[in-house]
Amino acid sequence: MLANPRDVLVLPFFPHNENKQEGEARYAIVLEDLGNEWLLLGITSQVHHLQHYPDGFIITKNSADGKQMGLIYDSLICCGVEGVRKTFTMNKKFLTIPPIQKKGTCSEVLLDKILHLCP
Repeated sequence: MLANPRDVLVLPFFPHNENKQEGEARYAIVLEDLGNEWLLLGITSQVHHLQHYPDGFIITKNSADGKQMGLIYDSLICCGVEGVRKTFTMNKKFLTIPPIQKKGTCSEVLLDKILHLCP
């Protein structure tokens, strides 16, 4: 699968911070093409963690953005300053391996908001 900026993906295995051998499926937004890697931003259904992300915000699954993104849960967009936000890079070759799935896309307006909140 070829990913593009604004795509919303489901990564089949995303390692936990505490134990890299454990993980779970995770939604992520492709923010930027970095050459051989993509810059991704994590999304979580744990909306009660909003207080940990001062610039984060919630998108409801039934909103226009939630539907366009293919969200199945109300979700927290984990924005914030470096060290707080959930950004990570992934080598492009990993985004071609199934079962990574494209679920939807972010609108230009939403991507601009995210990029503004995740400097």
